[in-house]
Amino acid sequence: MKTRIAILAQIFLLLLCTMHPLSISAQKIDMPTFQTEKIEEDSLKKWTGGGSIGLDAMGVTMINPRVNEGGGRLNAGGLIGFWFNYQSKKWIWNNRGSLQIGLSQDEDSDGWMKSTDAMMYNTQLGLQIKGKWYWALMVDMQTQLLSTYDGKYLKPISSDNNPRSLTARFFAPATVKFAPGVLWKPKPYFSVLMSAVSNKNIIVADDYLASLVDTTTQQSVYGNNRFSNISQQFGAQLRADLHVSFANDRMLLNSTLDLYSNYLKSPENVAVEWFSSFDVLATEYLAISLRSDWYYDHNVLVRVGGSADDLGRRVSIRNTFLLKYSCNF
Repeated sequence: MKTRIAILAQIFLLLLCTMHPLSISAQKIDMPTFQTEKIEEDSLKKWTGGGSIGLDAMGVTMINPRVNEGGGRLNAGGLIGFWFNYQSKKWIWNNRGSLQIGLSQDEDSDGWMKSTDAMMYNTQLGLQIKGKWYWALMVDMQTQLLSTYDGKYLKPISSDNNPRSLTARFFAPATVKFAPGVLWKPKPYFSVLMSAVSNKNIIVADDYLASLVDTTTQQSVYGNNRFSNISQQFGAQLRADLHVSFANDRMLLNSTLDLYSNYLKSPENVAVEWFSSFDVLATEYLAISLRSDWYYDHNVLVRVGGSADDLGRRVSIRNTFLLKYSCNF
C-alpha cells in the first residue's frame, strides 16, 4: 500500500509540473535543456556538463557524561555528482552519475561503521524520430563502493577475519539495466523513456554472498537466483525524469521515477525506484540540498528490525541533508 501511494504521488507531481506553464522553467545548474525545434547545427553548444560536491558532518564530544546522556559520536559523509550531455540536430546523449558515502563512529564502537554507500550511473542515447519523440537506449548501473561486514563495519571485528562476516562489497550486489525503447520529451525539463524489452541483471560477484538466503522465507537476500552470480530478468520499464527550477532559479527540483516489471516472474510485482533532490541556492555555487531515495522490490529483502537477521519486504528510504558546491562547464 505504501508503495502504491508513493507511485501515485510521484506521478501526480510529474503531471502537475508538466501541465503548469507559469511557475516552472528549465533548470540551469543541474540539467541543461534540449531544444527540439529546427535550429542550425552550428548554433548548438554540443557538449555541456557540471559537477557537485556535498558534505555532511556532525560531531558530539562528551566528557564525563551525565547518566541520562549518551556518548561521543562522529558522523561524516558526502556526495559527489556529475553530469555531461551532448546534443546535435538529431542526437541527444545524457549522462548522470553519483557516489554517496556516509560513515559514523562512536566511543563504544570497534571502528568506522557505514551508514550510506551508493554508486549510480545512468546514460541515455536518443536519435530523433520526429518532434518530441526519439529512439532511445538507456543503461543504468547501481552498486556500492566499500566492503561491509557484520555490524555494518568497514572491516571484520573478529580476530580471525572470518570471511563469512562479509555482507556486501563492490558489485556484490549490483544492478545493471539495458532498456532499448522510445523517449518522449514534451518539455525541455521533462522526459519519459518507455521500453517493452528491458533487460535487468542482478549481479552478486561473490560466491558466499550469492548463496545467502533468508532463513524464514528461503528467499535470496539480494534478489538473485541462489548460487548465481548473475541473474537475468526480462521485462518492461518506464523511467520519468523531471529537472526544474523555481524562484528565479534559486530553488532546484530533480526527480526520477523508475518502474520495472519482470515478465518471467510475478510481473504484477512492480519494482520501484524514486530519487528526488531539492536544492536551495545560498550563492551562485553553494546550496543547501535535501535528497530522498525510495526503493521497493518484491524480490529484494530489507532490514525491518534492529537485527541484521530481521528481513522482510518493505519500502527502503534513504534521506540525506547536505551542503553542496556545484559548478558547470
